[in-house]
Formats: sequence, C-alpha cells, structure tokens
Amino acid sequence: MKIFVHRLIVCILLATFMQTTLAQTLAWTSGCHTILSVADYRDVESSVYLGISPGLPGCTYSGVNRVRFHLGANGVTADGMKGALAIGMVAYTTQKQVKLYYDTSSAPFCNTNLIAIGGGDNTCN
Repeated sequence: MKIFVHRLIVCILLATFMQTTLAQTLAWTSGCHTILSVADYRDVESSVYLGISPGLPGCTYSGVNRVRFHLGANGVTADGMKGALAIGMVAYTTQKQVKLYYDTSSAPFCNTNLIAIGGGDNTCN
C-alpha cells in the first residue's frame, strides 16, 4: 500500500507539473502541514478545499486556514482535482503530513496545484 501511494503521488505530481506553466509566485510550503478538513466543491465552484494546520500567511477565509485546488488555476485539471481530493483524503484519514505548492499571490484562497504526502521527499511524518 505504501509503495502504491508513493507511486500515485509521483504520477500526480509529474502530470500536474507537465501541464503547468509555473509563475514566479508559486512556492513550496516551507513546513509540513496536517490536513484538518477536506471539502469537495467541484460541482458548485470547481474547487477542492483542504483545511490545513499550521495555516499559511494570508490563506484564511471565513476563519479557516485552507488552500484550494481550483479548475484552471495554475494548470489544475479535472483529473488533477480528483487526485488532490484522493490524496487529501488519504492524508486526512492517516494523519500523514503534506507539503503544498501554492500561489502566494492568490490569497485568501491560496490556489494550490501540487500536494505531496510526506513532503515528497519524506521530510514530513
């Protein structure tokens, strides 16, 4: 299972990276984050929201520290959103920490296009 999850993460990261033209405002989070909530708003506003702790500067909306995967933002596709939802749920249920690649200029929503359980390089528990 651990190998499958790792391979799934790598595939999603590579697919998203290949479809994305990275702007200068995109950055990996400097620390590791715990997923506190997962909200699927794909049918309502083409978004998946992840509540995170600790929060990121400026990424608080309605009192919740969160980031979002939004269709079309930073190259996020419908399939990428499905992957983000799956990885977010795995991280939430297992309490494994993640690192995120997000647009620092898109506050308060903080559009994200990459998520890596374990930080992608095993720097997160």
